[in-house]
Amino acid sequence: LRAHGVALTQHAVMAALRNKDFVVRRAASNVLTRHWPRIAGSVIQQALSSEQEPFTRLFMAADLARIDDPLGRKTLISECHNDSAWGSVRMYAATVLSRDFGDDSCLNPVLDVLQSEADPKEGEGAKEMALELVPVLIGHVDKSQSQRLFELLTSALRDPHPYLRMTASATLRSLGDVRAIPSLQAAIANETDEGCLLWMNVSLKELQSKRQAQ
Repeated sequence: LRAHGVALTQHAVMAALRNKDFVVRRAASNVLTRHWPRIAGSVIQQALSSEQEPFTRLFMAADLARIDDPLGRKTLISECHNDSAWGSVRMYAATVLSRDFGDDSCLNPVLDVLQSEADPKEGEGAKEMALELVPVLIGHVDKSQSQRLFELLTSALRDPHPYLRMTASATLRSLGDVRAIPSLQAAIANETDEGCLLWMNVSLKELQSKRQAQ
């Protein structure tokens, strides 16, 4: 805020919620919740009602959720289920809910993205975010849902987009589930992209080492 000429006073930070620069609006929301939480709820709610930039809406909603304002979580859930929103916006909302609040309300939208092709209009971003979210969701969904997530993650090793195959490989390494070893071996046998082969082999070796240590 200082870098944009905003004084760190309550009045100035509140006014910054209407700044033309969305970076300033996001920072103002965050500073208000950390320094003046008692008044932050009502003023951020008002700013949220007129905010048009989708990721800034999510930043504000997350700030509200962190001060236990119910509108925050309600907005995040609504955004991840909004079929008309960009996939990356929906997956960012899902990521905030799952990672920051342990809330799996966006499981179905995540499954939808994992099961679909990357949107040509916005590239691979949404599916990348969904893949990276799998280890978080697996930790707090039921057994059948966990298995479905694992299957979709391993199937992404065959995605047509090399970057998503690398993301799936790295995520499997992060997950640390040795059941992925056969899938990685099969993917390596069919892979022609050198970058993907590198990532897959690193993941495979790490999982094999983990299995040997068990």
